[in-house]
Amino acid sequence: MHNPEIKLRIDVAVAAYAYEFENVSLVSDAKFDAMCRAVRPELSTGNERLDTFFREQFQPHTGQWVHKHPDIPGLRRIFMIKTKPRIEPSERAAFDMLHSTDLFGPIIVAPVAPGPNDCPRCGGDITKNPIVGGCHC
Repeated sequence: MHNPEIKLRIDVAVAAYAYEFENVSLVSDAKFDAMCRAVRPELSTGNERLDTFFREQFQPHTGQWVHKHPDIPGLRRIFMIKTKPRIEPSERAAFDMLHSTDLFGPIIVAPVAPGPNDCPRCGGDITKNPIVGGCHC
């Protein structure tokens, strides 16, 4: 079942994360303000940790609240998915291991075929490392 409040909270949190941590505006200020005004912190979404966060920390007039978000790595993951169509091979293995689950649930990672310059162990670009064999690991 699709819960529009969950989607709105994720969208507004990722937009705030992008602006506060990555210095990127995913939406205009007017759109962000409208999204924030639409959030209803009093509603329960079934995720008590995030429901409590939105009730106690969320402030619709600013994005500073995102610094206290209980799952900043999860916001980063969603930001990267939204803004970077493919995680570079050198980042993929570490990213998958660090972010296999978060408060939003398990990560579903579409398999990406290794490229001709990808290390079979770490996924790094073997052409960028001058050591013997060119492996990053």
